[in-house]
Amino acid sequence: MFNCDGIPWHDYAEKMEQLVRHIRSNHITVLLETRVSNLAPLIQHLPSHTQCYHNTVLNEGRKGQGVAIFVHNSVRDLVQLCKISESLQAVWLTIHGSVFGVMAKVVLGGIYINPQSSYRSHADIAEMFSLLQLELVEVKELSQHIIILGDFNAHLGQEIEPVTQQFAPLLEKFPQLLLPRLNPYQHSKLNAAGQCLLDMVSSTPLFLTTGRGKGDSGQATYFGYHTSPALIPSRTEHVAMTPELYTRCQDIRVIQRVNMMDHKPLKCHFVVGDLNHIDLRLPTYAKKSKHESKLVWNGQAAEQYVENLVTDDATLDLFKQAIHERLADTAYTHLVHLIEHAARVANMISRRRPYRAIQNLPMAPWFDDTCKNLKAQIRHLAKHRQPITNLKHAYNSYCRKRSRAYKKVKAQEVVNLIESRDVQAYKLFHERKCNCQTPVPAHVWTEYLHGHFVQDQTGASGGQGLLPKLPPSHQVLSNRLRSRQTAPSDLADSPGPGGRFRQGPSPPITSAAKQQYSFLLRHAFRINSELLYPTQCVTHEC
Repeated sequence: MFNCDGIPWHDYAEKMEQLVRHIRSNHITVLLETRVSNLAPLIQHLPSHTQCYHNTVLNEGRKGQGVAIFVHNSVRDLVQLCKISESLQAVWLTIHGSVFGVMAKVVLGGIYINPQSSYRSHADIAEMFSLLQLELVEVKELSQHIIILGDFNAHLGQEIEPVTQQFAPLLEKFPQLLLPRLNPYQHSKLNAAGQCLLDMVSSTPLFLTTGRGKGDSGQATYFGYHTSPALIPSRTEHVAMTPELYTRCQDIRVIQRVNMMDHKPLKCHFVVGDLNHIDLRLPTYAKKSKHESKLVWNGQAAEQYVENLVTDDATLDLFKQAIHERLADTAYTHLVHLIEHAARVANMISRRRPYRAIQNLPMAPWFDDTCKNLKAQIRHLAKHRQPITNLKHAYNSYCRKRSRAYKKVKAQEVVNLIESRDVQAYKLFHERKCNCQTPVPAHVWTEYLHGHFVQDQTGASGGQGLLPKLPPSHQVLSNRLRSRQTAPSDLADSPGPGGRFRQGPSPPITSAAKQQYSFLLRHAFRINSELLYPTQCVTHEC
């Protein structure tokens, strides 16, 4: 489920790329606030998702308009359109129960309810939820399994909503549901939509999953565009489902790597094992995020990193809960989240370096401060969804002008060297420009050079082994290759292409490192020893 804040056009290429990447990574995707009825600009990038169900947008481009559901080719024959609501922003589908691991079919609804405002009163919000409740009564006649995913603009606040006795079988399996709802944002307050949402689920057989485990700790989904320092992240998207579907649900989490919209996607995983005859593989050619981060060890922050590991009680409780429920993948996810969060707090996270930095390439000599400022302005406008066409045209025009002027200057310098008969001109044409290391491993270099320069060659003087005449710079290398029989590790110990450095004394292991190793190994051992891994299962993602 993803509030995309409008389907982008060509002016927002990076936003379109992130949106396409997210849809490709799920079997069923609910898009909210599309703001358009014509989804062709998006569908043309999604050959893997041919089925799309969406409502008609009356006022295109207006906020709060448009719901669309994309279905992957592998499960399109198992999905049918149930209803497109006329009085509500909602699309309903009926899906074969095997997709969710249940016997009967499942009714899935994608819903958007506008926020309360100066021209949308409390009574209007209550009426919308009343219409939604009537539609739930209608679809309940079709199936006992229902799941709704939507942006209700509902804040649940600090209300301690008790789990009613209608979920008694669920409480027997998950007794921790009797605990208060998880909510990391203690500043949030219950609003009108939140109260209406709680009242609606209390009168229906739906179980609201927000802050109720399975990876859902009440984390925020709305972050805005960071235009105001006073903006506080909040949770507006919610998922509600019937108890048996909650039992089959493996994980519910927020995808953080999407950063071009004001909302972040909320993803649900369901594990099933009876669709082996269907190719459910998602596209593997989806590009990774340019803002992907990695862990970088910092010895000075080791104590803080270990302290973050052992004091993150919320994640540890979720990890233990997954162990108790015998959910291997969920336990692994929480363990990884525990490590990443501890590293992020200890400042051990490093973003991916630019391509030029990875290849050790210098910045173009003509790329001056004006180019940098124009590029920074383009990124700023794109982040805040403002037009950038004119600025991009000015940036490209200025860069071409700078590049051509620089090439003319360099060409004139070469012409002057040639006219003055300077030997530097010859050196310029024969200079080898290489800024990266060879990818050929050391043993391949060794075999190649040994085969060409050390092999015996029979000459005219009695068949004695002769070596070809080598340039002076190669003779030293040839002598080293011939001495490999007495010192075979000489070349391998050199830090050349593919070679390894000589092993030095290992650094002493600090108490913090010992504590970290013991902590991680103990929890990893619990996953391997206490869980039964499924022999054959397929993960569906919504």
